[in-house]
Amino acid sequence: MKILLMLLAGLTVAIAQVPQYSVTMTPGDYSLLYTRDIFSDSLLPCSLQFQASSWNNAQVRFKGHSTRYYPKKSYRLKFASSNLFQGQGQINFNSMYTDKSFIREKLAWTLFADMNQIAPRPEYGRLAMNGVDKGLFLYIDKIDKNFLQRRGRTLAPMYEANDTYISADLTVQPDSLLKMFYEKPVGNVADYSDLARLIGALNAAPDSSFADTVQHYFDISTVLNWFSGNILAMMGDSYTKNYFLYRDTSTVTSQWNVIPWDYDLSFGRSGDPSIPYPASLLNDKFAYTYSPLSGPANVLKTRWLNTPALKQMLRQSVDTLLNTVFTDQIMHARIDSLNALLGNDVVTDPEKWGTYDEFREHAEALKYYVTARRNFLKKTFINTPSGMFNDVTLPIRQAGVPYHFVGADGRQIATLWFSTIFGLDSIQVRAYPNLIPSHIVNPGDGRYIRRWLRITPYPDTARFTATVRWEYLDAVGQTEVGSGVQNEHLLQPVYFDGATFTGLPGLVNTFGNFVTIDSVTEMQCTPVNYFALKIRDTYTQTWFRQPLNFWQRWLDIKFADQSRGFAVGEHGTILRTSDGGTTWTPGMIGFNQPFRRITMPAPDNMFVVGKYGSLFQSADSGNSWTRSVIATTNDVNDIVFPTPQTGWIVGAGRLILKTSDSGVQWNPSFTPGGDTLIAIAAHGDSSAVVFSRDGTVYRTLNSGQSWSTINVPDTIRWNASAAFGDSLIWATGDQGVTYHSTDRGETWSRSDVPVPVRLHGIAILDTDRVFVCGEAGRIFYTTNSGVNWYDQYTADAHDLYAISFVDTSHGFSVGNGGVVLETMSAGTVTDVHVTASGLPDKFELYQNYPNPFNPATQIRFSIAEQGFVSLRIYNLLGQELLTLVDGVLHAGVHTTTWNPTNMASGVYFYRLEVIDTKNTSKRSIRVNKMLLMR
Repeated sequence: MKILLMLLAGLTVAIAQVPQYSVTMTPGDYSLLYTRDIFSDSLLPCSLQFQASSWNNAQVRFKGHSTRYYPKKSYRLKFASSNLFQGQGQINFNSMYTDKSFIREKLAWTLFADMNQIAPRPEYGRLAMNGVDKGLFLYIDKIDKNFLQRRGRTLAPMYEANDTYISADLTVQPDSLLKMFYEKPVGNVADYSDLARLIGALNAAPDSSFADTVQHYFDISTVLNWFSGNILAMMGDSYTKNYFLYRDTSTVTSQWNVIPWDYDLSFGRSGDPSIPYPASLLNDKFAYTYSPLSGPANVLKTRWLNTPALKQMLRQSVDTLLNTVFTDQIMHARIDSLNALLGNDVVTDPEKWGTYDEFREHAEALKYYVTARRNFLKKTFINTPSGMFNDVTLPIRQAGVPYHFVGADGRQIATLWFSTIFGLDSIQVRAYPNLIPSHIVNPGDGRYIRRWLRITPYPDTARFTATVRWEYLDAVGQTEVGSGVQNEHLLQPVYFDGATFTGLPGLVNTFGNFVTIDSVTEMQCTPVNYFALKIRDTYTQTWFRQPLNFWQRWLDIKFADQSRGFAVGEHGTILRTSDGGTTWTPGMIGFNQPFRRITMPAPDNMFVVGKYGSLFQSADSGNSWTRSVIATTNDVNDIVFPTPQTGWIVGAGRLILKTSDSGVQWNPSFTPGGDTLIAIAAHGDSSAVVFSRDGTVYRTLNSGQSWSTINVPDTIRWNASAAFGDSLIWATGDQGVTYHSTDRGETWSRSDVPVPVRLHGIAILDTDRVFVCGEAGRIFYTTNSGVNWYDQYTADAHDLYAISFVDTSHGFSVGNGGVVLETMSAGTVTDVHVTASGLPDKFELYQNYPNPFNPATQIRFSIAEQGFVSLRIYNLLGQELLTLVDGVLHAGVHTTTWNPTNMASGVYFYRLEVIDTKNTSKRSIRVNKMLLMR
């Protein structure tokens, strides 16, 4: 119950609706925006619709630097001076692509608002372009003259620290460089004399009078707030760029104000300089221990910290904020409310980087960051560090409050919450960092965290029950994650009693790098016992991630032969291998938009298709590419060539094209209905089956002259299809659904994989053996046409979109985060996650489906052994609403349906508890969140 209460704490804000913004362009301009050079800053005409009003004569372009590389772009809209948008001449829609939580920048701007700092005012919005949903964005007003006027500020000189040169460090420069390093959006663009005077004074002032110089030239509160906000949010990216200097001429001394800007890399995230750009901004490392004012050198920052009076002023400012604004109570409630607000829009965002589960995981990590950052600053910046580094003893006085065990270096060793206490005086927590836990089997395989923990109560006769949270290290440049841990979700919390490891129910937050164990007692906490994290000894991995530094989402992979292979994905990138996948070389095709499918009707003849009607052909094994013009700008979703001459294309807007001359000409064909056609499987010259996103299936037996609707027993959201031999077709969809037909689509058989995940890719080895892959790194294998499915261990949690085999034992799968997985073994049928009998080997609660839902949803869970099972529904306040399951269930996968008839829209929680019938002290608990949308 403790984990449930922690999830519910502070989540009291009702669900609100994210507003919708719609941009409309001519088809030609819309296509041009996405197919021209992504770094073009020329504006294209558009109109904006918002809340039943329209702003015509507007203009749009991409904005930002790194964000232009990613599939989800950021946009800037500019409005005519005679028709401003709510008093704004320019607005920004930030894609938040590098932030899986979607809330870091919003948290930063809200934090500055709490300080009364002049800064942007962000709001969330859903953006559509020509009716195409682009997902969830953070709408931010541009800092310009309208920005000042909307805040009642005097129009006066303002300079932007340029994000291109990253050299705005307030050092003395000639005017020619000042004009490069600092843009001037307000004021005479030829006159930089006031900025030169400011910079000159900051550099020339003697140390003894530097504090007086700063207070003379600056509104000191804006500098304090800027530094304090950077310290709290751990933002070190804004001292040589991403800030504004505004000289407020309404004051007697025309004091300067600092205006912060661009806070996506914050709250525990940073770029990793060891990874090639722009993948460096997409790493999943986490930290909260950056020294105050870390980051590039800046004259104002450096001299401020070297001036005792100013440093003390900053320390007092940070301390005040830690006690009034940046508190667990305020920040945790804010994070929970934003998490609840955005849930539905995150689920349905078509271009987000992470998954919904990662969105929730990041929210919990953000709350952890707030607590850990507060304790770190209190320990090392506000106060003089004291104590030991990895050994902390605290007196325990009451239940229900957190006890934070913080080392002398400010690291959060552990946190304990006590639910019961009998005769307990104090607790010692001792961490053993960067060490292999003792008695680990095969320590060389690295399937563990190199840190373990001892909890010792005093006196040893005390009795207690507690929730324990402890962390491990996985930051940029340093880690305690063993080399054999490719997916930290597979880590299991255990305790060791000197003889054996015993598993404990707990939740591992793989981004925040901490584990929460719901219930420990004095029985596990002794001077000889310790807690550790490791992967199960029975875990057998068959798929391994290749050590590649790609960030693109790979959407398809194919092999021409045992040596030559190709993968395509986002940003117009293609991977090529000529050594059977040992090495991969990236290249570009045409422009920078995603390519969805690749096909090879002949070894040297290749086609790729993708967004905005893109079709490219290569006649030299991918060395050069030529664009084929087809009569559509709709997204192309699939391409197949059942023979070297006959090819098919399907896509959005009921798009079906066919070629009979190896792709020289493409002619249209039409289905009776449907909108977005997602996949096609074909045999020979005349037979093809098309799968629509709405679940409809169409078939032609006469080369596309006519189509009929095929009766598939269930309405499925299809994702992929594949053909084999003369008549075999496989298709995959959501919720682990697979269908196959052995008669070219006339009749169908359903065979679901054991876990209800979305399946994207299919590889058919022969009439019986098939691989499918999907979300959360899942790969499944069947040896008997789907009668039994076997879970293939991948040790990776990225969504997988395609799978392909060089031969029957050498395969590859690709997906999110630049992942390329490889196996050198045929599909395994032993030591698997789900056995041939369908019995799982662990306790698991899956995400409900659909989610969000209306009117009903299915909840699925698995238990490894017979147990007393309860499945209960709770509201936002933690109040139990009803019980769906309450009784003894056998081992296996179970599904139940919740159909709330009188419940309001909003967030609900479902809590699964299983008690072992053979050992009632052994219990497992999981809690998930779901969203009802009326």
